[in-house]
Amino acid sequence: MVTLLEFIFQGFFEWVYSLILDIWNYFTLSLLGVMSLDFAYLKTHIPVMGDIQQILLAVGWALLLGNLVFQALRSMASGLGFEGEDPKLLFARTFVFGFLLLASPQICETVLGLTSSVIALLEVPNAINVQLVDGSVIGVFTASWILVIIFDLITMFMVLSLLL
Repeated sequence: MVTLLEFIFQGFFEWVYSLILDIWNYFTLSLLGVMSLDFAYLKTHIPVMGDIQQILLAVGWALLLGNLVFQALRSMASGLGFEGEDPKLLFARTFVFGFLLLASPQICETVLGLTSSVIALLEVPNAINVQLVDGSVIGVFTASWILVIIFDLITMFMVLSLLL
């Protein structure tokens, strides 16, 4: 009876692990596809991309100017017990981030072009099939299958943190 429950338990965990492995394969394939795209390709195939870019820039400007006004008012109210920043530092920081907002479309195009060029130079294949260790490798232990699943999940997490 115990061995039957152990086989059911093992089969359930191997099934869940196979689902996780399929999700991992889909994620790596999608991430590889996104990393090999060019910004011009995105703009031609997704017509909404220009509008989304303009909306994000407008939100960025609103947040930047809202922060400037809030910090300036806080500095003006420093006589009432609030701590304020130096106005020169505040305006210099706002100028730097305003410049980065103006240059953000060019920065995005450069970075996406760089990643697609690096992937082309490394000759990364279009699809990667992740084959991790299966339970047949560690056959000495009774519960070797759970060790394999744990180590493969740790490996997936480490590769994900490396990619991000």
